[in-house]
Amino acid sequence: MEHPALKNKTFATLLALLLGWLVLVLLVVAGLRRRGRLSPELARKLVHAALGLTAAAFPWLFGAALA
Repeated sequence: MEHPALKNKTFATLLALLLGWLVLVLLVVAGLRRRGRLSPELARKLVHAALGLTAAAFPWLFGAALA
């Protein structure tokens, strides 16, 4: 059974884009960290900043998609 919100194609597209963004941030930071270009502290701060700002935008992003 499909969740009612996923029937809205705008919402489903936005959700897929956000998931892709979150995975991209994690992969880029992890790759830079493994190559020694980022300290563990900076890598952690970058991930927290990127994901925190993304999460802060959820009310506006999802509010517009579900309206």
